[in-house]
Amino acid sequence: MADITAVTKQFNDLPPHVKGLFQLGKNNTPFMKLAGLQNGAKTATSTKFEMSQVLDQYAGSTNGLSEDSAVAGVSATTTQRAVEYNAIQLFEEMADISKLRQSTTSGLTQYTPSEGQSIDPETLQIAQKLEKMYANITKSSLYGTYNEATTSAEIWQMGGIIPQVTANGWSVDALAGTLDKTLMNTLFATMFDGGADFSENMYIFCSATKKQLLSSLYGVQDRSFTQGGVNVQEIYTDFGTIKVVADRMIANDDILVANMNLVTPVFLPVDGQMIMVEEKESAGASDKTMIYSQASVDFATAKGHGVIRNLA
Repeated sequence: MADITAVTKQFNDLPPHVKGLFQLGKNNTPFMKLAGLQNGAKTATSTKFEMSQVLDQYAGSTNGLSEDSAVAGVSATTTQRAVEYNAIQLFEEMADISKLRQSTTSGLTQYTPSEGQSIDPETLQIAQKLEKMYANITKSSLYGTYNEATTSAEIWQMGGIIPQVTANGWSVDALAGTLDKTLMNTLFATMFDGGADFSENMYIFCSATKKQLLSSLYGVQDRSFTQGGVNVQEIYTDFGTIKVVADRMIANDDILVANMNLVTPVFLPVDGQMIMVEEKESAGASDKTMIYSQASVDFATAKGHGVIRNLA
């Protein structure tokens, strides 16, 4: 299925609006920011694309052969493979700035960022729409419900990594219990036994509350009369080191453990553009700009990641 390019554009080679999209994520929604900054972006050629082909994983066997069996030959077997897909989702924003708003210079219509540069109202509105689009792409990449549209009236929606891993990967149900080391160890062992690769880019994504709890579970405070508190940024496990980051998009009852080497943003370009910023005709005294993108996420396979759900 020739539906996604083999060549990934690295971050520095991406168009300005696409680079800006991931830079807008800052540190409060790092999931797609990390994916974009580390892995660049792929381009799809259809609304449904193949993420990976998952082959049978063999547990090994101690069964031997007799000399006669070896001479006669063993029976042929077929390795089964399953294809994991994701879908492109449509994102559109519209900025409409009146001529009056553009002509005034009052403080209410100007925006001054921390660098001290003044930004005109039109640039501000487009920047804010891009940031909203980034938030929507990130939320969908985490929690989207996969759907292939069969008519133009239906919605194309990407499958988010958390529901996909819950259904087809390595998932632990906390049963409304409190997060503790036992739950974490259960997930890590389940992932390892299932073949997940604990690379140097394995991350735990969690809410602010769960990040504080993980720091209290794994942190050891130095003896000091002037400093207090811990900020656990890495957890050492028997299978590898896992980085820990808080993400505002992660629900408080979820923990996501993701191999970020496997996560890449995907775009279905329109006229070669991953994100279109196009002036539209206005009916009156205003300038209208459309921001449009067809985007998704490729996380390779649900079995490369893990999730704890239903935490208290």
